[in-house]
Amino acid sequence: MTTPPEARAVARPITTRPGFGLRWRTLARVALAMMLHDKLKMIGTLAGVVFAVLLSNQQAGTFMGLLYKNVMFVENSDADIWIAPPGTEAFQPGKPIPESHILQARVVDGVAWAEPLLYGASTITLPSGGSEAVTLVGTKAPGLHGGPWNVVVGDPSPDGGGVLAIQRGIEVGHVFYLGTKKYSVPMKAQFLDENGKPQPFEMGCYGIGVALRWSVAQNVDRIVERRRIRQAFPQRRHRGALE
Repeated sequence: MTTPPEARAVARPITTRPGFGLRWRTLARVALAMMLHDKLKMIGTLAGVVFAVLLSNQQAGTFMGLLYKNVMFVENSDADIWIAPPGTEAFQPGKPIPESHILQARVVDGVAWAEPLLYGASTITLPSGGSEAVTLVGTKAPGLHGGPWNVVVGDPSPDGGGVLAIQRGIEVGHVFYLGTKKYSVPMKAQFLDENGKPQPFEMGCYGIGVALRWSVAQNVDRIVERRRIRQAFPQRRHRGALE
């Protein structure tokens, strides 16, 4: 018995492969069919993937924010060289630098200016009664080197009471808020409110710098003397020695 040629041709193995596009279209149809077969499972999987992506982006943003917080003063200041105490590894409050170091830096050839920068941490009392940790940065006018780089004269005041201004001044005293827990409560210093109930006193104190008052007097005398010189020599007001 012999097999017809037509039957032998049908039984031949497939030796050719479909094209690349056809294969990918077939795989895509199969994948979509498997994904859409159980819709609840698909929704749960997509929700997990989206949440994982958002969480990763949030963690990356937090990490980049911490990095920028540590270098923002250095990057936004116009200083090429920073003078820091020995052993300083990060930009954070540390030991004060003697003023003699700044004076030595000013007389070095090629140094255009050298100014102090105060950096510290403190806590402020909020109007609502709570407290908030803040970072205090002090710089010297009129250059304001290392000072606030995103605040300009005329910006709205944070308390909504007007606009910001930059003025020169000398600190001659402090006002310390003590609250009730430091002295009033331990010493049982109380008063009767309008309902007749005892309440602790809200305490505070004032500190006056006696030595700073002499600096204020000297600056005032210097300003008055400059005005007298300008009135006596109005034609020489443009000279730097008289300004």
